[in-house]
Amino acid sequence: MLLNLDLTCLGKYLNPNKKKLESKGVDSVVSRVMNLVEANPEINHEGFSASLTEEFTNRWAPVPVNKQVITEQMLKSIPQVTEIYTGYSDWNWRFG
Repeated sequence: MLLNLDLTCLGKYLNPNKKKLESKGVDSVVSRVMNLVEANPEINHEGFSASLTEEFTNRWAPVPVNKQVITEQMLKSIPQVTEIYTGYSDWNWRFG
């Protein structure tokens, strides 16, 4: 979800190499992209996050939910999370 991104830069990040696109045999599909601030100029990160949390909770957890902010330090203390993070951070996974 994009709140207020410079859309002129977005194309260079989303357009794959032409040769890669041709080798996959699938034409690119153009879709309109917009910032949420265009629909609601008052939107900000905090309000968006709160609304998303509320809607997710209403949809998937109709019973009271024990919400907790988890810090980076807390995540680092969980070996399984560290292992997943390390794997997805690897250059070969992301770009190789």
